[in-house]
Amino acid sequence: MLIPPDSSKAQSDRAKSETIRGSDDNEPPSYYASTSESVAPSTPPSESSITSSVPSPVPPKPEIPPDPEIPAVNHLVIERTNNSIRGTWRVDTTKAIPQNMLPPLDGKETVRPNLKLKSTNGAINAKVELVADEKQSRAVIKAQTTNGSVEIQLTSPRGQKCYIELSSTNGAVWAYIPRSFVGPITTKNSSGSVKFAPAMTPNVVTFSETSGEGSHFIGDYEACGYGKGDWQGDELHLKTTHGSIKIFYVGEGEAEPSGKGKGKGFWSGLFGL
Repeated sequence: MLIPPDSSKAQSDRAKSETIRGSDDNEPPSYYASTSESVAPSTPPSESSITSSVPSPVPPKPEIPPDPEIPAVNHLVIERTNNSIRGTWRVDTTKAIPQNMLPPLDGKETVRPNLKLKSTNGAINAKVELVADEKQSRAVIKAQTTNGSVEIQLTSPRGQKCYIELSSTNGAVWAYIPRSFVGPITTKNSSGSVKFAPAMTPNVVTFSETSGEGSHFIGDYEACGYGKGDWQGDELHLKTTHGSIKIFYVGEGEAEPSGKGKGKGFWSGLFGL
């Protein structure tokens, strides 16, 4: 059936078609709209509103992963002849070691050291970290050499106490101890000086200095009960012949010690020493 162009139905169909085409005008404008369009300026938001409304960006992961943690050791003994001993060790006094893997005690030893370094004709340079906390029994650290210097830096991040023996023949003995150290210090040298670092001096009580032997205490010996029973706190014993003895807090220092068998200082670049 043909419908004349001017009929009312044809006019109605054209009106609907125009209405549908006109609805395109209500769609969102393109994101690439012309810059010639007039846009009303807006006031930039304040810094506080940006901080509260925009989440903080997640920091990027480091490009280089950190070095793996050094494995902890216990009852480690290293002995060398005509060679130096240098290294870094983390000592965990709670770490169990098979009995058949432990070396025999020296004739004079009654307590097995948690770390023992011994050299003949060589220097000893060691950085030692105590892993356990203050609830554990104190760690025993020993370093001994002949014809060389001894330099030990000890840290105890969790507050474990320590018993340290350092000795040398024909070489300097330098000890770096944590600021938490509270306990007696004995020194013995036949030819050489004994020096405490300036930052440590106000905390040092000297009981005696006779015939090359000194007896000192770092901290308040009365408040901590020293001398009233079996002492299980910090102790430091330093001995040498023909060399100086120096005691520092960790992070302090000066030029590396000199002495026969002493090579480049292990800590020469550490902490700007």
